[in-house]
Amino acid sequence: MHVCERNRVEVLLPGSVVAASAAYFPPLSRELAPRRPVQCTRRRAALAIEPAAPSLPSRAVSKRQLDSGAIPSAHRAFVDSTRWHVDELRRGSNSIGSASCVALVAAGLGASAPATSDERVTLYATAAALSPDGSEWLVPIHFEVFEPEYDDPMRTALLEPLRRKLAVVEDSAAALRFRDRAKLFLIDHERGEQRVFTVTGRAFELGPTEPNGHSRAELRLDTAAVDLHSPATGSGAPRWLDIAVGTPGAIDAAATRIALIGPEGLSVISDLDDTLKITEVHDRLRVLQRTFLEEFEPVPGMAALCQRLAARGAAFHYVSLSPWQLAGLFEEFFAAYGFPAGALELQHFRLQDGDFADLIGDSRAKKLAVLEPLLARWPQRRFVLIGDSGQSDPEVYGELARRHKEQIAAIWIRVLPAPTARAKAPAERPAHPSADPTTGEVVGAESDGDTDRVRERLLAARCAIAFADLPSDSWTLFTDPATLTLPE
Repeated sequence: MHVCERNRVEVLLPGSVVAASAAYFPPLSRELAPRRPVQCTRRRAALAIEPAAPSLPSRAVSKRQLDSGAIPSAHRAFVDSTRWHVDELRRGSNSIGSASCVALVAAGLGASAPATSDERVTLYATAAALSPDGSEWLVPIHFEVFEPEYDDPMRTALLEPLRRKLAVVEDSAAALRFRDRAKLFLIDHERGEQRVFTVTGRAFELGPTEPNGHSRAELRLDTAAVDLHSPATGSGAPRWLDIAVGTPGAIDAAATRIALIGPEGLSVISDLDDTLKITEVHDRLRVLQRTFLEEFEPVPGMAALCQRLAARGAAFHYVSLSPWQLAGLFEEFFAAYGFPAGALELQHFRLQDGDFADLIGDSRAKKLAVLEPLLARWPQRRFVLIGDSGQSDPEVYGELARRHKEQIAAIWIRVLPAPTARAKAPAERPAHPSADPTTGEVVGAESDGDTDRVRERLLAARCAIAFADLPSDSWTLFTDPATLTLPE
């Protein structure tokens, strides 16, 4: 459902547009500013409202029920006391038909209304830096408020094409995994929510959340107070600071640890998909299968490489264009296979707005927008950039290194294995073998050796452009992580 602004109402109807006139709700249509009409493509009409009754749960009732008084008296009193405004929409009628549904979405207008019984909070791992004068820790807080909608028919219907595409077999282990992971996307993002967080023994009220349910803020904490809760070790490795929200054991409680990263030392920025975890991003079907049906599989040797870097005191930042809904699975994956804990940065994805065929993005601009602030936040630290040849990591890291030459200690690019291509008859083959510059898929090759040579030449030419004007020893292509030499 399109999220409405405070005290505003939107009518959503797929295929056509419905108008609910002031005549239908005469006492409720006054004193609210008009709103731009919204065209929708769903098969069910709904009104999304944000009323002044914080305790009323979400409920759907029909027009006939409203007219007949068949809804509970408490809800009718709520409806009668709520001011409404519904825009006149193009090609609309002047009433909502009895087959249409009016969704009464209750949300308190108070700045910090208590959570409803179904709301959840997720706290994401971040990294804190010292202020320039060293007197304070600048602690970023990133949280999300959402409500599970596992039984919502409209949301579950959006998953049906994915279920069919993956040919999920009922009662199989894959079906159980699909159900559990698909649930991560069956949520209602809660906007305008505030929460009270506890850190270093103090309480901070943060928010409100954005329309996507997320909110980011930065706390400035005195270094002496932080030291009491996370004593300095002198090793140079990151320290950890606990932060929590809600009453322990409550349904909306959450907790995480914030990495405290000093101004000097070694940091690692690593991609996830096909760098640490086998995803096969060149094959959209395999991406979906590995995301929803299969256990996450680590790239051989990468956990050991990261452990070697952690032993040097390195701090870790994991950056990916995978959706935030997978954050919990990634953290479980890190713990299960021995990857060091670190800050996580993913991208926003809403089931009703997104396309599962493009679940994992590949935008140079988006990645640079995430990576640039990391180097700016720790200007005296040196960074190791780890990625793979399957997407735009060479180009992104090359651009970053040209802008921050003194901060980049090394760039390591994993060479992906050759993707499987459909065999073509001789008449179909191009006169000369060629390869896709991103995926490395070769067409027109008559032998595996020919394919490998073409891929090697193409990748070498690509990296020569991506890392132009950089020292040749500043970047390395690898297949076996054990062969990499750690920076001094």
